[in-house]
Amino acid sequence: MAAEILSTHYGQPREEYRACGKKVDIFFQKEEFGHVERIYVEAKDYGQPLGRSDVVHICVDYEGILKRNAPCKLIIVTRNGLHTDARTYLEEERTEVRHQTLSEIENASLNLNNYMHTLMSNCSGVRLDDYYIEAGFEVRCSLDESLKAFDQQTLGCFDQESSAISAIREWLINEDDFRPLAILGGYGSGKTSVATKLAAEFAEKALDDPTSRQPIVLKLGEITHFSSIEGILGGHFTHSHPVPNFNFSNFSKLNEKGRYIIILDGFDEMKHAMSWADFRQMIRTLLKLKSDRSKIVLLGRPSSLISEEEERYVLKGQRRMKDNWVNLPDWPKFHEIALLDFSPEERKSFINKYLMTFLSEAMPDEGRQSRAELTNQIADKNLELFKKPVHSKILTDLAIDVEFDLDHFRRSFSRWDLYQSFIEAIYDREAEKSARTAISSEHRLKFLEDIAFWLWAERDAATSFEVGQIPRSIRSDIALWDDDLAAGVREMLTGSILEKKGYETYYFGHRSFAEFLVASRMYRRTPAANEHEKYSSAFADGVKDFLLEADGIPNITDWVQAFSSANGSIRPEYILLLADACGGMRDLKQGLSPASFWTGVLTPYKVNFFPSQENRDAVVKALRSSNSAVFSWHVAWLLDNGAAKFGWTQGKFNQVLFVALVSRVFSSVKFKDRRMTISEDLAGFKGIARLCLTPFSFDNVRREEDKYELELDFAALANAVKQELDRCGVPWVGDVEVSIPNVSFKVSDVKKLISDKVWDNWIMFHKHIRSFPAIVEIASKRRGEERRMQRSGRFQNKRVNARS
Repeated sequence: MAAEILSTHYGQPREEYRACGKKVDIFFQKEEFGHVERIYVEAKDYGQPLGRSDVVHICVDYEGILKRNAPCKLIIVTRNGLHTDARTYLEEERTEVRHQTLSEIENASLNLNNYMHTLMSNCSGVRLDDYYIEAGFEVRCSLDESLKAFDQQTLGCFDQESSAISAIREWLINEDDFRPLAILGGYGSGKTSVATKLAAEFAEKALDDPTSRQPIVLKLGEITHFSSIEGILGGHFTHSHPVPNFNFSNFSKLNEKGRYIIILDGFDEMKHAMSWADFRQMIRTLLKLKSDRSKIVLLGRPSSLISEEEERYVLKGQRRMKDNWVNLPDWPKFHEIALLDFSPEERKSFINKYLMTFLSEAMPDEGRQSRAELTNQIADKNLELFKKPVHSKILTDLAIDVEFDLDHFRRSFSRWDLYQSFIEAIYDREAEKSARTAISSEHRLKFLEDIAFWLWAERDAATSFEVGQIPRSIRSDIALWDDDLAAGVREMLTGSILEKKGYETYYFGHRSFAEFLVASRMYRRTPAANEHEKYSSAFADGVKDFLLEADGIPNITDWVQAFSSANGSIRPEYILLLADACGGMRDLKQGLSPASFWTGVLTPYKVNFFPSQENRDAVVKALRSSNSAVFSWHVAWLLDNGAAKFGWTQGKFNQVLFVALVSRVFSSVKFKDRRMTISEDLAGFKGIARLCLTPFSFDNVRREEDKYELELDFAALANAVKQELDRCGVPWVGDVEVSIPNVSFKVSDVKKLISDKVWDNWIMFHKHIRSFPAIVEIASKRRGEERRMQRSGRFQNKRVNARS
């Protein structure tokens, strides 16, 4: 290993090289600008440090080589270093001889010392150690009996009687367990603080002890599309945190030896910007960092994994196949721990420490103590709200402003009130400054809401941006109240809750600030028809929580009228938000235009989109009369939920979908004179059938009706309904993945479940047509009349032009 790493500095090594009759462990000859440098390496893999006599013996052994080949140098490489007397001998008597441990050589090959200092300053810069509270945690165990043994191993690795950070610290230095760790917690539960503090601690330790693991922190929220692991680390160590001559190959070798702690912070932020398929692939790529001796820590909100299938795929490397869970190849199982919220005592301690730290210059001890007591009295009135570390921090940030009247919070208030008060207090304070009175608090808030919404809608829910990236539409609004556009932008960015790093980059200090501002903008501004897709996309995670806490939706009638013409991917959860604001699903449907696509979609659902038996039966019934787009939406909903949620066996589920598709397709066609036609309005069914129904031999069916089987490709059905929804401009919001194998049905069984008309059309199709593209599309009566009128109009125009 020493030869490999030293080769990055000195070129190709020669091992067991003979010089002056002596066998040298490793020899390098480096030529540069006509100068030849010879380096001899003596490697000693002893179980203890070398003493003075050992070093003297090595130096005497190389005496002739060093004199004959001068100028040259000798490097002694050891695993466990030198005793003090041996180190003193080299420093004072043999300056041409150097010593390095193997760990020091490894660290020097990828010099991360400056990066270690950066990780330490990330913690010290916000004085995290002065107020950090070591809260508790719990091991997350599965209810699945097949994971019981693994859960027991996790329980043995983490002492739940200790604090979360203590237990994680002990696991990181435990060199007997190398399975990855997932640290889970809701928003504002302290995940990033844990990552920041641990990274700083181990960075300091690595600088003092070359044998210690070096922490590497990757912010997953900055990954918005699939990237290779080489690209991610290359960008991290060349752009974000430049490391001279970063070499991915060396990094990989050292990672395999267990030299790093890889901290992957914010998988939920990364998932928000990706489809499930891309996210899955990105996690697989990140897991290439897993080796036999690696320590990997993954942090994020578990709510971003929206189903058992997603959670077990990512955290346990398992995929559902029918009624069983199958392990994915080369995908490790994660230990899982969940960060606990503050207890009342921990919250009180946090508020006391925080205010004593940051009010030290503004107030004497007695005043700070009084302010802390008042803040805790307010927090005591809403224990549920202030058990979240981030909420306690917002309250204390307000309390730090000695001019802020905390009596505002003596009455009951919500999380929405807390964030609103925090942001308004900042902007009111900015507006009061004499140099900033030209820009009102209202304009400042609108600017920040626009920035946050732009990041969510256009930049995959990022929380940072560069000044030059701000869209012209947001900049042009500034020009309305500031003639100097550049100065207006600068003022807006400076007098805000945004923080700055580098020269041009601004970011939200906590993701929940951006989420609140997105929710606030949505709450205050009625969307146009073409904006509902953006609103729906933003309505997730923290934004969703904030909006659900808000007091209704102003102008809900206008929202619903615009929603009638909405297109794009609309989340079912977003539709439920509108329904709740209207007073229920029934009221929402009554407010929609009868001709709206969404009226057809919502008709079967009485209260919500839950996979209940009532909804299931109503949707199956609606499939018989829906147009192709609404039909596809309902089929996507059924496939997305799966058989088990509806209380069906897989066989029953398959049969229902098969019969529904065959019935709808062949009830839409007409057969006459060996010609099969379908209305243009229903032509989408032809496209669906073409992808997933395989024509059969009519003669075989007639002879062996009880034996002949019909086949439906379910993966193709999922793809077909997605394509139809895309064609109609209302893409399904999910991936609609189907792991059901192709299934077959006896003709005699299917015949019992469909009408005579459908059966006759179906038989005629397979007897005479046998190709779905051969079905002729014809204009509907209404469309035909429109075309005749258009042709007549053109004819009249021609006559007028001819006369003139």
